[in-house]
Parts: sequence; C-alpha cells; structure tokens
Amino acid sequence: MVSKTVNGHTLVFYDSIEDLPITQFHRYSKHLLVAGGVGDSIADIDRHITRVINFLNDPKKAYQELINLRQCIYLVATEQDVRNKATLCLVKNVDGKRWTDYSDSGLEELYQMINDATKKDLDTIAKEVGDRIDSNLMQYFPSIFEDASQKNYVDLLRKRAVLQIGAIVNGDDNEEQIKDVTAKMYAMQNPKGFAGPESEEVRFDKQFEDMCLLMAKEFGGGIKQYTTTEFYTAFERLTRQYNETTKLRRRRGK
Repeated sequence: MVSKTVNGHTLVFYDSIEDLPITQFHRYSKHLLVAGGVGDSIADIDRHITRVINFLNDPKKAYQELINLRQCIYLVATEQDVRNKATLCLVKNVDGKRWTDYSDSGLEELYQMINDATKKDLDTIAKEVGDRIDSNLMQYFPSIFEDASQKNYVDLLRKRAVLQIGAIVNGDDNEEQIKDVTAKMYAMQNPKGFAGPESEEVRFDKQFEDMCLLMAKEFGGGIKQYTTTEFYTAFERLTRQYNETTKLRRRRGK
C-alpha cells in the first residue's frame, strides 16, 4: 500500500494487484480508457486537432476524431480531471476509514477532498501508483497486457526515431522513409467513439460483465469479489483449457 497526505487528508492507495479488488481495477481501467481516448487537457485538444489533420484522407476517422475533440473540449471546460479520478479508483482508505463508493458521485466527493492539491503532487501520485500496478500486470500476466499491435506501433516509433536521428547526425536523406513510417503509424490508429449506446465505455463494461458471467459458470459465484490477481489467474486458466480443447478437437478431426 502507498500512503499519501493530500490537502490535509491521508489516502491509502492499492499498489499491488494481489489485493486490489477487480471491480476497482475495472473502474480504474475505464477512466484511463477515457483519458487516453478523449483526454481532459489543453494538450489533449492539440493532439486531437493534429490527428484530425492527419486523418483528412479518411473522412470516417476524421469525423470520429472531431467528435472526440468536442468531448475533450467539454471535459476541459467543465474541469473534469479524468486522469486523477482514475487514480482515486485505487484508494482503499481515507483518514483511516475504508472508502467504498467508487461511483461517479463517490469519486467526485473524494476528488473534492484533494482538489486544492497541486497538479504536480497529483501527477506524482498517479505515476507512482500506476507504475506499480502496470509493473505487476506485466510481471504476472504478460500475455494479456502486452498487446501485439502496441508493440508494432512502438517498433515503428523507434524506426522513425532512428531515421530522424540519421538525418540530423549523418545528413542522411530519409525524408521519404520517414513519411512512409509515419503513414503506417497513422494507418494503425483507429479513433474510438466515446458517446452513445455503442461507446467504448459501454463496450468496456459489457465485456467485463461477460467475462464475469462466463467465469462464474466455471468457478461459481463471487467473481466480482476476486482480487485482480485472482481474476486474471482464473482467466488465464480458462484460456489454457480452451486452447487445449481446441488442439484436441483439431487432432481428432485429422
């Protein structure tokens, strides 16, 4: 656990998936999903504008990015601090008492308690706690949380960086190669929708509920009382069983 005194209140945060309840991890992840896809800062507005410009040859993507830009402007105008509210989903105790309300209103109440803290302090806490959770997830469940498409995107970022450095240091003529890599990077980006009944938030919640229902058939009730470690350990077990069954069926079919 990580204990921090913020704006006169002592907050204890989960920093390990071994005791972090899966329902809180789900709320935390959903807020990060919105923060990444929509954003809540001036820098995010600039990011959306840049992406709209880069998507001008793809009207569907450009349109979705404009919708996300509009939502981002609304969040900035109404001072909705999505990123730091994500971190508050990881709070266990407040001033020595167990905190149990992680609904939107509960998080808003918690946020108001620390609202006078500096952005630097809040960002420091978010990074410290978030890094520990991420490290846990990659250590215990790399096959789930290391996305192949993300790795490909990072590879392209590195390739572009190498080409740019070569142009700067050696004077290499890499302009066309850099344009080609950049085009591939934008082609991999697919703006998600965060409004309406088919939004990413709704999809995210439905996927979680589906996982809980399917796992309950195998492991019985109480799935939502699992810790994050217990939940994804059970998920990996079901995945192995499915893969083994699939292999067996293929052998029998030969």
